[in-house]
Amino acid sequence: MERLCWKARRSGIYETRPLYVEDQPRYLNAVGEAWSSFAPETMLRHLQRIEKDLGRDRSREVRRGARTLDLDILLCGNVVMKTPVLTIPHPFMTERLFVLVPLLELDPELRDPSNGRPFKAIRDELLAAGDDGGVYLHPGAGYTGPSQGEA
Repeated sequence: MERLCWKARRSGIYETRPLYVEDQPRYLNAVGEAWSSFAPETMLRHLQRIEKDLGRDRSREVRRGARTLDLDILLCGNVVMKTPVLTIPHPFMTERLFVLVPLLELDPELRDPSNGRPFKAIRDELLAAGDDGGVYLHPGAGYTGPSQGEA
């Protein structure tokens, strides 16, 4: 990742129950933030290469099923875009506490660039609906706060 970005940091690691396909192991989720000079679609290709290098084979996966690694671009500054291969903001992020909880850990004041709504308000609405999403800080992570540093 050093060649792809700088000023990288990440949230804690969260253990979450699976959505959609429930008969699978729990997931580990985190959100990272980094600066890059790559265009979003170029960064996506790099992230997909990392997934493949670490054993992900999309041709053998069940859609939304268990996978070795899933790297997504959630946001890119205030960019709002939709192409055949990439939508920013990520089209499902506002439905997923396993995204919003670690995202807000990094920046509690962050807003959706497509409509200006605070992600905190969206998270609170999901929680008020009565489902915590099964999102819990992973106990073995030795977490002490958002990581900071050069990547």
